[in-house]
Amino acid sequence: MLKKKISSVLPLSMKIRIRYLRRFFLRIKFHLNTLFGNNKTVNKDNFIDCIKSFGISKDDNIFVHSSLSRIGYIEGGAECILESLQEIIGVEGNLCLPAFTTIGSAKSYLESGVIFQPNVTEPTTGRLSKIFVRKKNVKRSIHPTHSIAVKGKDSEMITDGHENCIKPFGLGSPFEKLLKMNVWILFIGVDIRCMTMFHTFEDLSNNFPMNPYMPKPVIAKIINNNGIEKLVKTYVHDPEKSQYRIEVHESVRKIVKNYFNKSGVLHSRKFGDGFIYVIKAKEWLNVMNQMLSEGITIYGDYCKGINIKKSS
Repeated sequence: MLKKKISSVLPLSMKIRIRYLRRFFLRIKFHLNTLFGNNKTVNKDNFIDCIKSFGISKDDNIFVHSSLSRIGYIEGGAECILESLQEIIGVEGNLCLPAFTTIGSAKSYLESGVIFQPNVTEPTTGRLSKIFVRKKNVKRSIHPTHSIAVKGKDSEMITDGHENCIKPFGLGSPFEKLLKMNVWILFIGVDIRCMTMFHTFEDLSNNFPMNPYMPKPVIAKIINNNGIEKLVKTYVHDPEKSQYRIEVHESVRKIVKNYFNKSGVLHSRKFGDGFIYVIKAKEWLNVMNQMLSEGITIYGDYCKGINIKKSS
């Protein structure tokens, strides 16, 4: 809570510097642990065997969330992971990664006056995304806060029109398209707390019990692939409502994860120093609808079994 309050008053330039320093020191710590043999070493064959053991195969579609440092030392690093996934799904599959750009809340980020340019604006969703967006034949959707990068036969269809979606994750968005395609959602070194598709469920649901967004959309500036400047409207999540969400609230996370495990929708493997999880999108959607009917959401104040005491 204190961290969020401090973040809300810091200028974007300061947030960027703090983020850079934090990642710099974490990388030093990681390399020191590797040097002294404290990190497990995994290679391409280990990774491919692990991913295939879930049933992911040729022509499949994958949406990847990742934090590679939590896995240990990977021979070949991020390039090895991307090459391995591409090798598994082949040229007919689609490899998709988040290429989000926000630092802090989306509201404060856009209010700082940033301009999104797909070929210039760096993702803030980790090293894997930063490398992936620079690769040949990777298409990036145009959205001021929640763009997505895709390589595959359907990359243009998946990314097209995102700038016209007033809700980042809803109708017509890449996330809705991937849900319809029954994408594999892959978590490498991270867990369900970073799952973007939760918001797709909220945006598409007809009976979600609350509105997670600010009352009015924000007008943001983008520059498209043709160099044309354009103003777009997008709703952004309300920071006050987000403070009780699954990525912040451990009790909510425990309830949702236990539900996923009992339903059989969440599959996991121990890998290196961490875990790899996978979820199949349409199976997950059925589980989410069942959860909602039982009064369980990813928001602590709308989650059965959680008692939120809000300060006045």
